[in-house]
Amino acid sequence: MEIKIFPNGIYGAITYLVYDKKTKEGALIDCTCDIDKIENFVKCENINLKYLLIFRKDEMYEERGL
Repeated sequence: MEIKIFPNGIYGAITYLVYDKKTKEGALIDCTCDIDKIENFVKCENINLKYLLIFRKDEMYEERGL
């Protein structure tokens, strides 16, 4: 199991990407940072996002239809 941390902004908000290197299945937890950076990492590592855990509502999610 791997954990990739994506820090964001002056408030220290953190997004976590937890994934299995063997199965390539993952979960994105509390996405608060630049989604493009995360998408690039997920694509480069061929990670299949199975879960998205959201702890707050944000315009970013609405723009992407989540």
